[in-house]
Amino acid sequence: MSGPVIFKLPLVKVRGRLDPRANQPLVQELRNRLKYGLYPANPLGAIANFRKVIVNQLVDGVTYIGLENINGTDGEYAPTSDRESVSSAAIFSSGDILFPKLRPYLNKTHLANFDGICSTEFHVLKVFDVSPEYVTAILRTNSMVQLTSQWMTGNTLPRLQTADIQEIPIPIPPKSIQKQVVDLMSLAYGQKKRLEIEATALLAQVDGVLLKHLGINLPKRNSGAIGGRIFIRKLSAMEHRLDSLFYQTSLLDFLQSSYFPIQVLSSVVNTFQSGFAAGKGDQVFDKGVIQIRPTNINEDREFIFDRNVYLPEKLLQEFPNDRLQKGEVLFNNTNSQELVGKTVFFDLDGDYFCSNHITRIGVDTTKLNPRYLCAVLNAYQRMKIFYAMCVNWNNQSGINIEALRKLRIPVPSLTIQANIVAEFELLESQARTLRQQALQKLDTAKAQVEHLIFGIA
Repeated sequence: MSGPVIFKLPLVKVRGRLDPRANQPLVQELRNRLKYGLYPANPLGAIANFRKVIVNQLVDGVTYIGLENINGTDGEYAPTSDRESVSSAAIFSSGDILFPKLRPYLNKTHLANFDGICSTEFHVLKVFDVSPEYVTAILRTNSMVQLTSQWMTGNTLPRLQTADIQEIPIPIPPKSIQKQVVDLMSLAYGQKKRLEIEATALLAQVDGVLLKHLGINLPKRNSGAIGGRIFIRKLSAMEHRLDSLFYQTSLLDFLQSSYFPIQVLSSVVNTFQSGFAAGKGDQVFDKGVIQIRPTNINEDREFIFDRNVYLPEKLLQEFPNDRLQKGEVLFNNTNSQELVGKTVFFDLDGDYFCSNHITRIGVDTTKLNPRYLCAVLNAYQRMKIFYAMCVNWNNQSGINIEALRKLRIPVPSLTIQANIVAEFELLESQARTLRQQALQKLDTAKAQVEHLIFGIA
């Protein structure tokens, strides 16, 4: 708990419930900042209708938004793999605010710009007499996130109670000030997006740089015409599986043009080890050892820790061999078919585990640079090599350790591998700088909003 561990509060000032977290001095300070700032404040429930129109299934052509679809940095919607079914969902319209009940510290408040349905873990708010863009900006300020995070109840799935959400104080300045806030945030979001596009363009060069160094020219893609999709394979060439996608092309024939020898992965790797499964009953809340899962690896193949699973620290002593080691390569072995093969280099300080959806690869560093291996595996993933190799079951796809052992990769000298890695790291560093600048633009705009509305210097 942040703030003092011991404090005294007159009973008349106790707000709603008796738990100390919701009544600590930090909460009082945040409430006063919101309620008694430069402008009069109304409870959120007084300026918004809490809509609750529920459906029991997905509808073709209607977009579903889950918590996982909302970016905690800017509240933007990001499509993910389609869900086949939901037990229930809430209807929302363009202009509605989706405000999360679950884990408010993730800051997943979203202003919808299309009609759709969403997880029932969102409240659907229709505001009136106030700009919805302005209310969204206030709900996403650091002060608001701090306050609502202290109001959470529950350990495994910490959430906000509806009564608390309805009582959130929203300062109501003149419409000209509301517009100033909206314009500030809109400009910052636009700058952030432009910088992120530049960063993405830099990272998109990685695969081309790799293939150029290796002397590999990729074959032209098939046009998709019927004639190009009909093929014959001899039974003697079958590898104990019958899915046509696996045999449609010789997946790695393009390696023949490489300047360097091709080796199977098992010849340059010391260890392949799967992580382990952990159900909800095995987990602890916000304390313990993070178990890295596919959701902790972003599109840039970097670690993110906004959706974490924690396991008891005692497991470090009980299962020391399951603790991740610096220098390992983490391969996402099970996911949707499009995402299998996402790979990241593990170089974090501290203790971590990984789930059974990840394979830990310990390379023989006398033959292979682990960062080089990451680059190759990620290139294969983006080239859909792993997509074709996947075995599919129960809406999941995967590649087992035996298939990884047999995987062929080009292996130049360690010096050339190091040169390739250095070029990658330069691109990644430039992209990282652009992303940091993007976040700084957003943080600066939020600070300006806090100053404008709450008078915070």
